[in-house]
Amino acid sequence: IVYTRRFDDSVYRLADGKADVRWAVAWNRLQFPASEKDKTWDCNDLNKFCWENKHVYTLTNIQEGNDFVLFRSNLLGTFVLDKSRKEITYYTMIEQTDLHIPLPNYLPVEGEGDEVFFVYPAYRLDDLKALIEKRDTPLPDTYKKLISSMDAESNPLIFRYSLK
Repeated sequence: IVYTRRFDDSVYRLADGKADVRWAVAWNRLQFPASEKDKTWDCNDLNKFCWENKHVYTLTNIQEGNDFVLFRSNLLGTFVLDKSRKEITYYTMIEQTDLHIPLPNYLPVEGEGDEVFFVYPAYRLDDLKALIEKRDTPLPDTYKKLISSMDAESNPLIFRYSLK
């Protein structure tokens, strides 16, 4: 089990009744300024300040693979920590490469695994069909058949990925 604290750059592991630092994240230019940490913030002001200045103050939805850790923050998008290089990469949007559709949010799968799900709601299928029609390269028949068989009342598309 891992947990985080706001305004803290560490991810902690809970084991044997104690908390140990699992990773420390070096935010560099995204670092929340130390000079602002003691200030009492209104939530709206804090979020506006962080959004305008691209500062991170919280980590959520952590999912660990063998080589990478996926997580979100108070900024929109997804962060990937390369554990061996100790480098963070920020993606404003993840794209499903076969269909070339944006996948805005993932859900970590709880437990021992390293999986995440991206959910594409069925009510957005009209947008997806319009994106597919604009593609320069043809979509594989299996995807065309899948998408054409769905409508706004269908279950969502769920994309399941394992982290490396």
